[in-house]
Amino acid sequence: MTREENYSFKDLNMPITAREFTADIEDFVHIPSVCLRINEMANNPRFSAIDMANEIAKDPMTMARVMRMANSPYYHFPAKVDNLTRAITIIGTQDLQDMLLMVALRAATEQSQPTLIDLDNYWKHSLFVGLMAKRLAGMISTPVLGRDRLFVAGVLHEFGRIVFAQKIPELFKVMLNRAMNQQEPFYEIERLVFGIDHTEISLEIMNRWLYPARLSTVIRYQHHPVRAGDQRLEASLLLLADHASAIAGLPGIGEDGQTEELARAMQFCGVTERLMDDAIELARNDYFELLPVFMQRKTA
Repeated sequence: MTREENYSFKDLNMPITAREFTADIEDFVHIPSVCLRINEMANNPRFSAIDMANEIAKDPMTMARVMRMANSPYYHFPAKVDNLTRAITIIGTQDLQDMLLMVALRAATEQSQPTLIDLDNYWKHSLFVGLMAKRLAGMISTPVLGRDRLFVAGVLHEFGRIVFAQKIPELFKVMLNRAMNQQEPFYEIERLVFGIDHTEISLEIMNRWLYPARLSTVIRYQHHPVRAGDQRLEASLLLLADHASAIAGLPGIGEDGQTEELARAMQFCGVTERLMDDAIELARNDYFELLPVFMQRKTA
C-alpha cells in the first residue's frame, strides 16, 4: 500500500465529527428561501394551496418547475394544468416539499461541482432510489407509516458523500483509490479514511433542516436496518431500493454490496424476486416521467 493510501482522517487538520463537517453546510449548499418557506407552510394547517401558490409565484424559476411537474406524465392529469394553485393541489404538499428540495439541492451542488463525482449520474441515482422506495412501500403487505417520506429518504441517502467530496477532495480521492483496490463496502472505507461515514453526515444535515427524527433514522441505518428500531421496515426498503438502482443501471457512488443484509431486508419486508422486478419496472416508468423535470437546466 502506498503512503497516500495509508492516510486517514487523523493525518490532516480536518473535522472529525458529523456536526463539524456540516457546521458551514449553508455556505456551499444554499437552499432557496422559497423552498424553506414552502416547508414551513406545508406543515402548518393555517396555510392553503392558494397561500403556497402566492409564495411560489415570487420565484419565476420555481413556479415554472412546479407547473412542469404538474403537467408531467407522472401525475396523469387528463387536461393541461395552467393554474399554479391547481398544480399544487395535483402534486400534493408532501410531493411538493420533497421534489422542490431535490431540485434545489441539485442546483446548489451544481454551483461548485466536485470533479470526482458525476453529479448528473448521482442525482439520477437518487431520483430512482426515492421513487423505488416509495413504490416498494406501496406493494408490500405490511403498512408503511412513513411511505410518503421515503422519496426524500432516497434523495438524501447518499448526500453525505457529496459533502465529503466538496470539503476534503484529497481524502475523497484516496478513498476512491482504496475502493478500486479492495473489496470492502464503500461505507466501511469511508469510516477508515474519514472516521465517519456518509450516513452520519446525512443524518446531521437532516437534523439541521428539521426533518422528522424517524426519517433521519431511516437514512442513518440504511446499511444495517436491523439497528433502526421502529424504522427497520423503512430502512430495509431504502436498502432494497438502493440495490434495485444498480440493477436498473443507475448505480450510486461506490459499491456498498451487502448480500446478507439484502437477504434479511427482503425477508423482513416480504419482498420476493418477482415483486422486486415488478417494482423496478414501475419505478423505471416513474423515473422517465419525472426525469425531464429534475434534470432541466437553469436556462430552461
